[in-house]
Amino acid sequence: MSKKVRGNSFKAGWLQTPPIIAKDVKNEILSVLGIKDGMQWYRRLRGQVKFNQAEKKAIEEIFANRQIFNIWI
Repeated sequence: MSKKVRGNSFKAGWLQTPPIIAKDVKNEILSVLGIKDGMQWYRRLRGQVKFNQAEKKAIEEIFANRQIFNIWI
């Protein structure tokens, strides 16, 4: 099991996401990261995978488009 990378989990943003748009947000993040399975999603959500700067910026933009800020733990 991988250790959590501090400041690399977008779980705070995910918890602020209204359930009605959660599926759309998740699909956008999956697309931008190029991942397809649930295990990869959860590892990234929990901060077990380090993002590069471009991935972090893309995730921040997805949340910002929905007025969700302060997404990193």
